Amino acid sequence: MHRQPRAVYSHRWRRDQHGLWAPIRSWVRMQRLARRKLRQGKRTLLAKTDIVSFYESVDFDTLMNDIDELEIRDYNTGLLKLFLDGYQQSREAWGLPQGPEVSGILANLYLSPIDDFLARNRVDYLRFSDDIDIFGGDWSELRSVLLEVNHLMRARRLPMSTSKTRIYDPADALKAFEDSEKDAISYKVQTKGKAAAAAVEKYFDKVVKADQVSPRDFRFALYRLGLLQDKHAVSWCLGNIEQNPHLAKEIFDYLYKFKDISTNIGRYLTRISRKSDLITNPTLDRQIIEFFLSRDKKDQYVKDLAWAAIEDKNKNVILREYSSRYVGRNSGRGDGQRLIFIYQNETDLFVRRSLLIGAYEARYCPRKLLESLCSEKTDTQWTAHYLLDGPSVPLPRNRG
Repeated sequence: MHRQPRAVYSHRWRRDQHGLWAPIRSWVRMQRLARRKLRQGKRTLLAKTDIVSFYESVDFDTLMNDIDELEIRDYNTGLLKLFLDGYQQSREAWGLPQGPEVSGILANLYLSPIDDFLARNRVDYLRFSDDIDIFGGDWSELRSVLLEVNHLMRARRLPMSTSKTRIYDPADALKAFEDSEKDAISYKVQTKGKAAAAAVEKYFDKVVKADQVSPRDFRFALYRLGLLQDKHAVSWCLGNIEQNPHLAKEIFDYLYKFKDISTNIGRYLTRISRKSDLITNPTLDRQIIEFFLSRDKKDQYVKDLAWAAIEDKNKNVILREYSSRYVGRNSGRGDGQRLIFIYQNETDLFVRRSLLIGAYEARYCPRKLLESLCSEKTDTQWTAHYLLDGPSVPLPRNRG
């Protein structure tokens, strides 16, 4: 039976023979050991590499040959072959299914020639699945090792990731590793582990309870809560968005995930929009208007907020674009005429287009006006041509 080198941390069998090492703990253990190696050797270089779409790239026939060479007498390798062959046939997929423990074990077997080469040449390295860290004191020697590893990968029909293959000098090597807690959380989310939600929630609570919220850590946690469709941060986001307008985009990207509570979110944002001091914050203004626009929600306070942005030429262009569309889609008496008046005195092309479309959506864009704009070869000529056909205009593309 093939024995794994101690440098391999993925899908290792425990000494008590009662199962595999916990993958999260193994990953974190490997990260800590790598950092220890770099701190102990102040002149230590680090070479990192991994494989593009590793599990999908595993060659079925090559893997079957590897299994046959093990000469496992107590198990029916034919059943394993039938399973893998059936997986590829039924799902029109390639390689190994990602997720099952057996796939991780077979992946280690598939990478064993690389382990054998590194161990035989006494290369100091660590590996978790296709993520390989190699340590050394000579840049040329590390490059030679990477070239040989790449050669072995190609022989196994595995593409080395050029974007993730690099040799780091001692000053930058430690920076190549993220915080071990984040490593564990990312791995849990990526593998959809049962403890993923609880881990991200705990990390988010720690971040927001700090004396000063770290934008980097906040984005890390909130993005992963969104991936998990976890509403844990909704209350905090709504209760603290006014004090943290610089995080507005990340907060709204998260809130957009939950259509079932959009009404409650809208009510809260309405209360925020009533506060006149927030009109001076274009980042938050834009996110509020964009939220109501995308949800097709009509609110007079938000409309007042939009008008204030439209009429202020010093405001952000994208904010004024969204505001023009919001007023047009939620227009009342006189709004169309007012949009056309501002259009005639506007100089920014993007805002002019949005004002014209807003007037069209407010049902105040006479055909004669559009025809005259087409014939005069104005900067909105093609917009006018487009509106003559009576289209349903999509919302503006987010350029922020």
